[in-house]
Amino acid sequence: MQSAYDEIIETYDKETMEEIANHGCASGVCFKHIYYGDTVRFYDKYEEEILDYFTDNYDTDFLVTLFKQSEAILDYYKNYVTWAYIEAISFDVISMDELTNYRVNADGTKTDLSPDDTEMYHTEQGELVYN
Repeated sequence: MQSAYDEIIETYDKETMEEIANHGCASGVCFKHIYYGDTVRFYDKYEEEILDYFTDNYDTDFLVTLFKQSEAILDYYKNYVTWAYIEAISFDVISMDELTNYRVNADGTKTDLSPDDTEMYHTEQGELVYN
């Protein structure tokens, strides 16, 4: 069964995630999660995973704030939480990519992007050094 994280990673490429992280979902850049029908469906499908993410990484006050901002209208709340989740995952992925030399695959595993040491060059602290 696909996770919410997997769906976001498979739906949006790095450039789109950078746009989401910088400008938010409300800008329209998250093309698969623009309309309430899309965001509510995503929330309903992955509710437990999404809520676990926020309670593990933030606190329940964040979710309460979103509920208040939605004026207790459930579809608005689900939309806000879905967008917050997509923005948080995009930010996490972009931040991780900028700080490391690996890519996070859809299954959560990491692929090393550093070139292997060879006779022609080697790496020192992430820098390519020719022999």
